[in-house]
Amino acid sequence: MTTDAPIVAAVARRGNLRRAVLYGIGVLLLAAAVFAVASRTDVIGPGVQSARSAPAWMVALVLLLPVVNVSITAASFFVLTRRFGRIGYAEMLALIFSSWLLNHLPMRPGLVGRVAYHKAVNTVPVFASIRVIGEQIVCGATGLGGVLLVVLATRGAHDAWIAAGAGAIAALAIVAATIARGPTRAYALVVALRIADCGVWMLRYSLLFAIVGRPLSWHDAAAVAVASQVAMLSPVPLGLREWAVGLTSAAVAGGALGAASIDAAAPGVAADLVNRVAELAVAGPLGLAAGVWVWRRLARQTHGDSSHTDRPESV
Repeated sequence: MTTDAPIVAAVARRGNLRRAVLYGIGVLLLAAAVFAVASRTDVIGPGVQSARSAPAWMVALVLLLPVVNVSITAASFFVLTRRFGRIGYAEMLALIFSSWLLNHLPMRPGLVGRVAYHKAVNTVPVFASIRVIGEQIVCGATGLGGVLLVVLATRGAHDAWIAAGAGAIAALAIVAATIARGPTRAYALVVALRIADCGVWMLRYSLLFAIVGRPLSWHDAAAVAVASQVAMLSPVPLGLREWAVGLTSAAVAGGALGAASIDAAAPGVAADLVNRVAELAVAGPLGLAAGVWVWRRLARQTHGDSSHTDRPESV
């Protein structure tokens, strides 16, 4: 066992270096997004004026809907993780809220912390937690793939076809989850949850682009939402999503890709920067509160205090 320690340490160092490099790339992309928006006042000016006069209910939804997305993500992890240990949905929700905030930091400490928590408190093996993360990614990609097929198949059609197509795929997944047994049931349910999550993202981008004075059709909002989610599946934690949203919104509006398309992409980049600020405004207080709860729960477990039973029950 001791002879393997140098190898394990070397692998860990390489992983840390890779994450640090990817985080640095994300910071550069984010800085470039801010510069692209700030340096194009003639393009962004109307959007700023539109944002200043945005209805309060739009702003409220932009702040509220990220909580809905996080709640759906927590449900996905809950469905996949409860096969390996006793955990409540509210407990998983606290973990995901805490991770949401921590993963804005270098080295993605929220992900590592969640795996460690499951091991210490829920007796979920580390390998099982890693497996759940992989399953969640695969199921999420499957759901996004279904939405992408609907987007491609309904281009030029009435917006109602987007909702009908995505709803049909989600309904099939729910039916599969109802009749299936074993892991397949959990996978089908997570696919349906992922499609619902993408629907919330569609609504978010419809609101964000309306706020900056560039309203999107439902079809274009779906295309932007899929591009956003694909970018978030990448290992680059920051910046890439803003550019994916900006370039996709320019493309669906008929803009040509290339150096000259930065002007066309700037409103979309600006919309997702507003989205990033809204997320941080919500993730800050909720993530801190959830992190305190998780830390206290972990501390009690570490000290072997089994007299407390305030862990939320499974739902």
